[in-house]
Amino acid sequence: DSIVKNIIEEQGSKTLGTSVRVASVSISLGDGTAELTGLSISNPDGFDTDYAMHFGRIAVGLDKKSLTSDVIHITNIDVNDAHVVAEQKGTRNNLKELLGNVESGSGTSDAEASKEDSSGKQVVIDHFVMKNPKMDVVGFGDEDRTLEMGDVRINNIGDPSSGASASDIAKQLLTPVLAEAVKKAARDALMGKVSSESDKLGQRVSKKLGKLFGKNGDDDDGDDD
Repeated sequence: DSIVKNIIEEQGSKTLGTSVRVASVSISLGDGTAELTGLSISNPDGFDTDYAMHFGRIAVGLDKKSLTSDVIHITNIDVNDAHVVAEQKGTRNNLKELLGNVESGSGTSDAEASKEDSSGKQVVIDHFVMKNPKMDVVGFGDEDRTLEMGDVRINNIGDPSSGASASDIAKQLLTPVLAEAVKKAARDALMGKVSSESDKLGQRVSKKLGKLFGKNGDDDDGDDD
């Protein structure tokens, strides 16, 4: 349990360029299952929210026969109670910065990656699902909001025969999750802006029509817009 916990924290932190912590890991080799609780991904420096992502419970299914081979076969990963925080601070966005770190491989040098790929266990994952994570959108407009992202599903991670290293697995999982969160946060911010501008326009039109038809007698506030 402690070995897996350390691998997740070390490889996750390298891949993301920020702190990754896991509260607990429990593995049952007899049942071919594992459970992780309280996996948290910190923000890059300079952001105000407590974290970028937090996963309450992660259930993992293992092919027991593969545990003695060079490639560990994970049949499924089900993420529950997931919470994402998209924070905009000036021109910076926490999720975009994490996504940039993952895509550039900022935490692992080529030499380190090559060494890791040539040693230790490799992994292949059949199915990954993050079940309807909640996302707080902070600093994108006048009001902070909470959204439902919908399920995030990723299949066939790692080469079926040779698998993938821990760092590659982290990249293949985190890249689409972060990209989807960034897209939804940006779309919500845009829709919020459009809605706000539409409301303002509607109020101005209603006000002008009221003046035009003499139905807003107490509206003489000197507004000539």
